[in-house]
Amino acid sequence: MSFSKNILLKEIGDANAKSFDFNLLDDSDLFVKYQFQSNNFLYKVYFNNDSTRKGVNNNWSVTFGNATSDVETNFDATTNKGELFSVMSTVIKIIKDFIKRHKHEIDSIYFKGTSDKRDKLYSQFMLKNFNNSEWKTIEDKDKGFILTPVNKQELHLTESKKFINKILNESKNL
Repeated sequence: MSFSKNILLKEIGDANAKSFDFNLLDDSDLFVKYQFQSNNFLYKVYFNNDSTRKGVNNNWSVTFGNATSDVETNFDATTNKGELFSVMSTVIKIIKDFIKRHKHEIDSIYFKGTSDKRDKLYSQFMLKNFNNSEWKTIEDKDKGFILTPVNKQELHLTESKKFINKILNESKNL
């Protein structure tokens, strides 16, 4: 029993599981949308440009979930059909495709799950697949996790410190 647990622990975050084919549906400066069909569900992956986040330009957020209709997506749905690793492998491949297409237009990609359990799962995948010489995953204790290019990591950290100092200074004046 402990042998299979050890294998599972090594697999968490590994994006080498068989992934599903995906399609790019929309691609603009502010919004990018992909979709893929698993064996059980249609998934949509959204990238939104939130250039006002912490005063840094080209900040993106990524979310994904089961498409319940052409216009609605359930972000709280769980796969529970033995597809977890394939779904996450596909999401990682989509993030890599997004980065390839928008590499010079990204200061950060913010991601947050709908629960602490999901945050831990997503962070394992991001840490395992994006901590290299080009990209780093940073934990933002209040907001979730941030994927940032190494050459812009200091920019993000500096802007975060400025934002925190601004809040501290404003609170002193109350």
